[in-house]
Amino acid sequence: MLRKPKLLTIIAVLSLLMISVFAISGCQVTEEAPAEAPAEEPVEVPAEEEEAAADTIELALIVKGVNSEFWQNMLAGGETFDEENENVNVTPYGPDSETDIEGAITILENVVTSKPDAIVIASQSGEGAVPAVDNAMSQGILVITTDTVIPTDVVSHLATDNLAGGRTAADAMVEALDANGIEKTGTVVIMHVVECDTDTLRGQGFDERMGEIAPDIEIIHSRYTNDEVAEAMTATEESITAYDGLIGIFGIDYNIGEGIALAIEQAGLQDEIMVIAFDDSEAEIEALKKGVIKALIVQDPYNMGYLGCDLVVRALNGEEVPEYVDTGVKVVKAEDVQ
Repeated sequence: MLRKPKLLTIIAVLSLLMISVFAISGCQVTEEAPAEAPAEEPVEVPAEEEEAAADTIELALIVKGVNSEFWQNMLAGGETFDEENENVNVTPYGPDSETDIEGAITILENVVTSKPDAIVIASQSGEGAVPAVDNAMSQGILVITTDTVIPTDVVSHLATDNLAGGRTAADAMVEALDANGIEKTGTVVIMHVVECDTDTLRGQGFDERMGEIAPDIEIIHSRYTNDEVAEAMTATEESITAYDGLIGIFGIDYNIGEGIALAIEQAGLQDEIMVIAFDDSEAEIEALKKGVIKALIVQDPYNMGYLGCDLVVRALNGEEVPEYVDTGVKVVKAEDVQ
């Protein structure tokens, strides 16, 4: 009699459990997971482009004055090297004028801060450029100097042999004196630019060689003319007045050559005072054609720029490069430019 109620109780409990399970299942709301946005495909840079960007050599090419024909030719050499070498980027720098020594130092300091791979520099700053150059070299930024020595350790120096260039100018002076029938006695003035290694060596070479080939000529060193045409012109006029036996003037660079030529032409003394000058600016070439300047000692600034970039890239690639390269000069006369 007791078994039947127990069985009914078990059935009732199981029924209740089944109803609960269905109830719970019916209350659950299935939430769909939000659809994920499709991942963006990464933009692939061709391996060649990545390698090219990583391998590009950054060169800074610094000149003494960007407004000068001479230094523009040096920049042109660097530009050609840039165009011929896809993995090289040459960036030009320089103050407007060669007389801006403080500006030149600031430019150099800023270039070093920008951390190029190497620097090719023609500097008028002398010892003032030493701290920045030392800083660059200590960071592994290779430095090559051109034209004027910076008195510290650099990879290489490219320049005219200024001592030899001065001696060549003396030979040209004596040749002009002989060609014009002027006796080799009297006074020749060396017209200086600014106090720098280039100026000093050219004057020294000229002085020494004149002592060898025309010992009876007195050599006078002028005051510095700050590399300005007007000052060179004034200094020439002063020399004409001061020295009765003035038979020649040697101009250390193109601005000085232009100033001397203007003063001599105005005075009508081109047949009495022989003028020899460095470089080949347009104004100097015109004076040469007129016979006011008898000979020009012409350098190769284009090659300084091109070869300077070439050598520093070789050095970056682990090649040995010469410590000094003479970029040479040539004597140009009127018959060469007619």
